[in-house]
Amino acid sequence: MAKTPVKTTSDASHVLVERYMNDTEPSIMYKKAGGFTGKVDRWQKIEYTAPTHIIIDAGAVPAGTGDTKQGIGTRIINIITPQTPTSTFHFWAFARDFKLDDPAMTEYLGRR
Repeated sequence: MAKTPVKTTSDASHVLVERYMNDTEPSIMYKKAGGFTGKVDRWQKIEYTAPTHIIIDAGAVPAGTGDTKQGIGTRIINIITPQTPTSTFHFWAFARDFKLDDPAMTEYLGRR
């Protein structure tokens, strides 16, 4: 994954970092979460909106299919806001679009 090229674009208030990893082995978490038995096409898109928001869109689909119905997607939301002149609050949330009715998956992901 570290060898995969990263594309970065920006304007006055946004930075977007994108990485697409096709035909790769799924991570341990993706194997468990998505039930993948073969290679996958993965993506990571990280969007920073100044001055406070970072949204990470990541997921995987079976390699070569582009089929999001067979894949998994996640969103990680970070909001950073001042608390005092020398400290900040960092709010964080994780969302997923798979196994929503599976308490074991919820527990597994909560431990990550």
